[in-house]
Amino acid sequence: MKITNIHKAMDIYRTQSACTKPQKKNNTSLKKDTFSLSSTGREYQIALKALGKTPDIRKEKVDKIKKQLESGTYNVTGKEVADKLVDQFFDQRG
Repeated sequence: MKITNIHKAMDIYRTQSACTKPQKKNNTSLKKDTFSLSSTGREYQIALKALGKTPDIRKEKVDKIKKQLESGTYNVTGKEVADKLVDQFFDQRG
């Protein structure tokens, strides 16, 4: 078998090879992801940290009420209880 015009065949092969090779991207044109937090978000984050540092139970207040209960001096009226219940109900609803 005789191969003729080998140069034309090689040119075609090089052209096809060049099309299938991945081209290198210019790294300077790639953008990096950025993250920015709004001022409201920063304030919220600060408030959450402060809240995390405060105890869930105010021990001084609990101890004071315990002493009042034990001594019989803790008096709460029905109106005060009802007012707190109503306030709490409306606070939960928004």
